[in-house]
Amino acid sequence: MTAREIVKAYDGLPCSVQTNGSRWYNNARGQALRIAAETGKPFEHVVGVIARLSPGVNWEANLVAARELCRFGEVPGYQGYPANVDRARAVLVDGWSEPPRGPKISAFYWNILEPSDPTRVTLDRHMLRLMSWPHDRAPHPAAYSRLALPWFRAARTLGLVTCQVQAALWLAVRDDEVPF
Repeated sequence: MTAREIVKAYDGLPCSVQTNGSRWYNNARGQALRIAAETGKPFEHVVGVIARLSPGVNWEANLVAARELCRFGEVPGYQGYPANVDRARAVLVDGWSEPPRGPKISAFYWNILEPSDPTRVTLDRHMLRLMSWPHDRAPHPAAYSRLALPWFRAARTLGLVTCQVQAALWLAVRDDEVPF
């Protein structure tokens, strides 16, 4: 997907989706701050837990799982990958000391932690579907970097932070409201 195609897709979204996308990571940051305040866990650790639990889990279930793990150390009924619970538990104890192997988790962490940082974009399964990624597994880091480049260009063209553009299109793809 080219930067021009991303801009065209973004411009085709309803204003409400653009607005919700521009606020999504700030709202996610607010959710993480609330969980940190409720549980007494460091904010950065909570963001790490959210990021580690995210693969294959919808946003609402992710927040429930993160809150449960931060409160009780367990996540009953978690629908994601079991190894991610152990990784999230390690983040809860040690913080974000070991970068994840997957660039998506790292980008998601930083997008929530610093939503105004234009240097990262979260390309999850929804975004990869939008980009017609032909494989059934995540791209390796070098491919991820190549896939991310048009997003940075598109965001600059639109005068937005990269994660704002990504979040708006993510909402549209997730909700099957892609207008193209």
